Amino acid sequence: MDTNINNVFEGVLGCPQLKGFVKVVGIWELILTEQTIKIKVTYNYMTKFYSYIVSHYYQRVTEDRPRIPPEIIDNTPEGILKRAIRIILSAYDNNHIDGKWVINKDF
Repeated sequence: MDTNINNVFEGVLGCPQLKGFVKVVGIWELILTEQTIKIKVTYNYMTKFYSYIVSHYYQRVTEDRPRIPPEIIDNTPEGILKRAIRIILSAYDNNHIDGKWVINKDF
């Protein structure tokens, strides 16, 4: 049996009906003082890049909706995970008394 997954997609990735094909590389939990955030890292076989999605977004009291960063991509799963953690920590400020975590319904 051929274990090279790329052979499965040979001739298929160019199909106009196919929007994408991703593999979940892993799910990690970032444990903060007030909330545990799950980070899902995926690999897109069409673009050949890694991306991530988070379980929660942080919304400051002065904002009418949470900050949702644009799609970020990287060449490695380690790189995208590091970027995700930096973005989460830069948005979260535990000194904001009235800030809250909002569930990402797309997670």
